Amino acid sequence: GWKWTQRHRAAVVVVLVSVSIALAGGGLALHFHGKLRDQQARTEEKTRLDALVLRADGAYRASQYREAMEALLALKGTTADGATVALRRAICLRECGRREEAEREFAAYVQLHPLDAAAWRHRGLNALEENDLVLAVASYRETAKLLKLTPALEAEAEKDYDAVIALVER
Repeated sequence: GWKWTQRHRAAVVVVLVSVSIALAGGGLALHFHGKLRDQQARTEEKTRLDALVLRADGAYRASQYREAMEALLALKGTTADGATVALRRAICLRECGRREEAEREFAAYVQLHPLDAAAWRHRGLNALEENDLVLAVASYRETAKLLKLTPALEAEAEKDYDAVIALVER
């Protein structure tokens, strides 16, 4: 009796320990499987975004603004949506005649990058194409200041806004 009970208890303890180890191992396996799945999803997303960036860059460089714009709009709000992507998106929107959207993009961009003369120039051109002369002159004035275009600044002081625009655009 007593030895049998001791052996039976020992066997139960061994079984319980074995089951506990197996469950812990299964839990670890599930944990690592979840981490691996998350890492694979991030890698797939990065690959997709990299392909979009390459497509946008190639189309932009080839002056295929509509195709570039589609890719750049798809990148909006993603981890790949940096300064270059944002500025190019605004330029492509302008080139495709979507000037109100372009203005929103330019406004947001120059707020974050106020020393980017090219952005101010493109914003001015967009405003000029929209017949928003107040915004166009203000944007070209910023461009002239940033580029230290003395003749344009002198023309601005004389309120010769056509000359300001012409001097910045040359």
